[in-house]
Amino acid sequence: MTQVVYKFNAPRMIHETIEKETVVIDTETGIYFSITGSGYLIMQMLDQGAHIADLAAQVAATFGIDAASLHPHVEDFVAQLLTEEMIVPTEEAPGAVAALVFADGEGYVPPVLEKFTDMNDLLLMDPIHDVSDEGWPRRA
Repeated sequence: MTQVVYKFNAPRMIHETIEKETVVIDTETGIYFSITGSGYLIMQMLDQGAHIADLAAQVAATFGIDAASLHPHVEDFVAQLLTEEMIVPTEEAPGAVAALVFADGEGYVPPVLEKFTDMNDLLLMDPIHDVSDEGWPRRA
């Protein structure tokens, strides 16, 4: 049985990680998300593509904890990302697992995904969504 490889759903979704929080914006709906806990580390790996087992193993190794105990947290988090269409299955091979960048001294915290819909109308109204290949200020 082959494991599914998941990858971040770019270019529909855009994201930026600042310290230990990743902010994701869905450019089709204007909904934005905050990913905290160990979620920002998982997002680093999903940029390259990864199996759930690889995600759990790498995060477990980073924090020196048992991968089996971490696997349900990662599985639940990936299910949430799939529901929000932040990640998609891919036919590509998993990317190389690089050393994760994390803040020194932090302990493991389960990944947390928060969804915000309060600014979606404003984000969609932004002219960046209506530009042609020639760029702003020319409308598409």
